[in-house]
Amino acid sequence: MENNHIDLIQYIRHIVNNCNKTKRNIVELVGYKQDAIAKITDTLGSLDELKII
Repeated sequence: MENNHIDLIQYIRHIVNNCNKTKRNIVELVGYKQDAIAKITDTLGSLDELKII
């Protein structure tokens, strides 16, 4: 019975670790999205200054 508890605890830790990794990946992706939006905004501003659009 104790082995089952140990296995369950290890399994839960594994799930928590995966959730934490996923959270870090999401935060990183949000950062990339914000960078991309900033670059697009800068590009549109530059094109507007050049009267291309």
